[in-house]
Amino acid sequence: MLSWLILILVIAAIALFGAWVSSAIFGRGEALPPMDEPQDVIADNRAAVDEGRYDDIALEVVPRGYRQDQVDALIEHLLGVQERKIGGEFPASAPKVESRLESAGGKQTTEEPRSNTTWQQ
Repeated sequence: MLSWLILILVIAAIALFGAWVSSAIFGRGEALPPMDEPQDVIADNRAAVDEGRYDDIALEVVPRGYRQDQVDALIEHLLGVQERKIGGEFPASAPKVESRLESAGGKQTTEEPRSNTTWQQ
């Protein structure tokens, strides 16, 4: 009976030693390498967006998704880039289009919008 107990303890010790050696050689099995500091991640994401490298955008994963400050900074920067592109395509000096309300002398019209499609019933 005592020999079985010693055998089980020896097998457990060998298993623990093997796990320790394996973790020392191969690492702890982390899925991703540690991220940079949050401000560095935000700066790297801004540089990636400015250079058009959208595949290089990285966000730090937290228990309930991504870090909110990094997501907010990325969305804010993407919207700023989009506004700059739209501002370049449609400058502020473009001719003003008269609205339907102004053309009716300030009175709201009940005219339905015209459509080129025909609906069959």
